[in-house]
Amino acid sequence: MKILLVLLLSSHLFAAQNASKLSPDAKEAMIADIAGGRSLLEAGKTGDSAFIAPLRSYLASRSADSFSRRQAVMALARLGDQRAQQQIVCVFYGDDKIAMQDTAETYLPYIDGWFAIRLYGYLLSPEADKRFLKAKKPESSDMTYVSPIVWALMQLPQVAPNPPLAPFDPGAGNPKRDPQQEGKVWLNWIQEHQTSLQQLAPTGEGVDYSGKACKHFKPYPHSKRE
Repeated sequence: MKILLVLLLSSHLFAAQNASKLSPDAKEAMIADIAGGRSLLEAGKTGDSAFIAPLRSYLASRSADSFSRRQAVMALARLGDQRAQQQIVCVFYGDDKIAMQDTAETYLPYIDGWFAIRLYGYLLSPEADKRFLKAKKPESSDMTYVSPIVWALMQLPQVAPNPPLAPFDPGAGNPKRDPQQEGKVWLNWIQEHQTSLQQLAPTGEGVDYSGKACKHFKPYPHSKRE
């Protein structure tokens, strides 16, 4: 199994390296797209750090709307931008249930890598569950909430190579699948393969996962007025 995992990791790294090989003309066209608020997520998928500066510039522009800013932050995080990654980590130390769940279900599957796997590992912890229970639920929201452990069990198989378990379906009502037990399986698997998994980009190097940095952290602006 370990040999298979190594082969899968090698394939993942090779694909990521080749994804960034754009021609000069294609790169120039994508930079122009970024300036116009287009192809933001596609830029992140290239794995090319040359797009970090254009994405930051777009976030600083007055033309960026809230939806495009969201995509730009996601792309930056996937490209390894530490500020964008820290911003995403700090969502889980905030007080907004919708933001927490949306980040776990939308941001992390896109960003991928050890960064996402490590955060999903945190969401399997009792601490994450307690924070979520204390967070606010907007009165106007009709969103259905599930616990952080379920978010992780649903998405981890999408970002982890050769996952030990299939995605968890909270609506299936399968009595044979216990979230708490499956969480332990995942935590053991992550610990066992941590050395190899840490090679998956983006790695999140330099990011504070403890939440201590979040108190004074300044995220990228979410709107023109910020």
